[in-house]
Amino acid sequence: MPIASVTDGPIHLYYEDTGPPTEGFTDVYTTVILLHGAYWTSGIFRPLIPHAKKHNLRLVLLNQRGYPGSSPFADKEIAAMQSEDLELQRAFTREQGHIYGQVISTLIETLDIPSLCTTQDEKLEGGVCFLAWSSGNECLFQLLSALDTLPEQSRITIENHLRSVVIYEPPMYASGTCPPFVLREADNRSSGLWSPVRDPNCFHQLTEYFSPWCSSYYSPIENLPSLDPKDYDATYTLMHERKILNTAPTYTRLTEDICFKDFITITSNALRIVPELFREHVLRSLTRLEEDQAWQLHSRFKLVLLWCEHTLSESLLGTSAISQYHEELKSNGVLVREMEVGQIGGANHFAHSDDPEGFVQFLVKHC
Repeated sequence: MPIASVTDGPIHLYYEDTGPPTEGFTDVYTTVILLHGAYWTSGIFRPLIPHAKKHNLRLVLLNQRGYPGSSPFADKEIAAMQSEDLELQRAFTREQGHIYGQVISTLIETLDIPSLCTTQDEKLEGGVCFLAWSSGNECLFQLLSALDTLPEQSRITIENHLRSVVIYEPPMYASGTCPPFVLREADNRSSGLWSPVRDPNCFHQLTEYFSPWCSSYYSPIENLPSLDPKDYDATYTLMHERKILNTAPTYTRLTEDICFKDFITITSNALRIVPELFREHVLRSLTRLEEDQAWQLHSRFKLVLLWCEHTLSESLLGTSAISQYHEELKSNGVLVREMEVGQIGGANHFAHSDDPEGFVQFLVKHC
């Protein structure tokens, strides 16, 4: 079983690697490291594999902490997540960022991934794109917010390889927001705002409700909804009135071997972490380091914020929050990272599963 470990500790994460796409290409290629969300393992990305090599991509599918093949959370870590001590939670989330940073740098070195380089016409070649989907963005923001405090060798390795980061369909809690109107109909399953994660009558049966809820196709939306407080009523109405379409949910086409039904404990512990901390991670991730700092993390990699036309309201609002944070920082004169906001038309929360070739083409174009 392939694993990537933290170099100075016992933590390891399971991964699958497609290997270099060497046939018919040069030795320079792009590697995409993919991190899954809740319930499904990294196997959710396997439909992308047949389309990767012809686009000169190498894929590395990574399992989160607590998922099959990866290190479980220690009792001390679980206690920190469940604690009401904000500083204890802050220390825990910072340490998780260090763990993911060191694992990714170890992967880069172990797999001998080509470093990022610039061609004569100023185009980037090689390097790594790190993509997190759905609740996996919690881990992504923990990593990005801790980049400048990683051990030196890990920092240098990531700096020399990271070309882009894809924030793909982030949920509200990973963005550190929960607008008050989402709680108006926590128990109304006919509402487009309903979520089994927020419904206390359903949480104990989350495995039953989770798949159809997050993998259905919902009424399309053209633009991201506003999270300005003055627009709350309009956004509430827009989200509430979204309906599930007749298109079969993606989960009906997925196999059981990529499901992890013990995810409820991990999810419930993550939800105990206060939104303030998630928001801190997002804001720090969006902010570029000052010019006079020794390590210029902002020098090359960009952010891609990706959402889908028919996705669930949970992800629309999470994406909106991150886009709004970025605009607010920029308008306040804060030096922010370059961020591109993109939409995949016709897709639900599972664009990578339902249209894998189209998703790979998006990665090639935007990452």
